[in-house]
Amino acid sequence: MANKKLKKKKKKQALSQPATKTPLKIKSKKSIERKLKRLKTRSKIADPFAKYRDELAAANKALDKLMKSGFESLALDKLRAETRDRDIHFSFPENPSVSDMAKELFRARSFVADPTSTVEGAEEYTHTLENEFRGAFGGQWKKIYGVTYDRSRIDDDVAKIVFSNYRKIEELKQYAIIGEGGYGSENLIVAMYNAEVLGKNSFEYAQNILDKHYLRKQKEYTDIFATTTPDYISGQPEEPTQQDQQDYINKRSF
Repeated sequence: MANKKLKKKKKKQALSQPATKTPLKIKSKKSIERKLKRLKTRSKIADPFAKYRDELAAANKALDKLMKSGFESLALDKLRAETRDRDIHFSFPENPSVSDMAKELFRARSFVADPTSTVEGAEEYTHTLENEFRGAFGGQWKKIYGVTYDRSRIDDDVAKIVFSNYRKIEELKQYAIIGEGGYGSENLIVAMYNAEVLGKNSFEYAQNILDKHYLRKQKEYTDIFATTTPDYISGQPEEPTQQDQQDYINKRSF
């Protein structure tokens, strides 16, 4: 039992690190605070902290791109955990103290220093996670392990949670999984397993994945539709409205 727990712990630790790149080194929070204090007392510039505001703005721009990408990111997960899912963007408070500014700069620099803070880094990390368990689920393992997954890579307890949540999702969104243009059952199970390993709720994660997949497919359809089928009344391409898309998501059924 102890060996099993140790194996699971090591697997989680291995997955919690980016595949190839390592974080950049940054100055400590105390070091940043000392520099800001010197700047505040010696500088004759009207706004001696302007460049640091620009630094936060650049970090926010990178954050927005990352959030829009939808890829897995350790940097993003850390921000969400720190702020408990409140606004995770970077900013100085009104009339900030040097300590406040140092704290926020350190937070922004820690984010930027993480290789998964960029879209490219997050994409690489996501693909690494997916490849880790690719082919680990399927009937081919039944004869070997007596279960439909590779026990050398998959933890039994986590698998039980994933399969339980998968059955619930399948009842709601079967067509989105296995229908024409669907996400794919193996793809979804692998993604749900990754989510559980990373400490996320695999049921909620699967719903978000399928919703995004639907919107992406809807956009592809709209792009084709817009170039081939005119609206008979106006003669202009007809596109689904944002409300149409939201109504579709709210139904939570495909």
